[in-house]
Amino acid sequence: MPLVQIDVLHGHSVAYRRAILDGVHVALVECFKIPDQDRHQINPDCEECKDLAIWSRSQK
Repeated sequence: MPLVQIDVLHGHSVAYRRAILDGVHVALVECFKIPDQDRHQINPDCEECKDLAIWSRSQK
């Protein structure tokens, strides 16, 4: 299970952040053949993205 931390500069929309998180996950699934449901990402500044199975710093 790869764990990635993604930092996005402030000022970007939630849709932009989700697109980046989704793109990284798709790349991991395609390149490393991880199961699609095996999604472990840290995005400390996106409280609105928690429904994407992302770990926030407060969950550590």
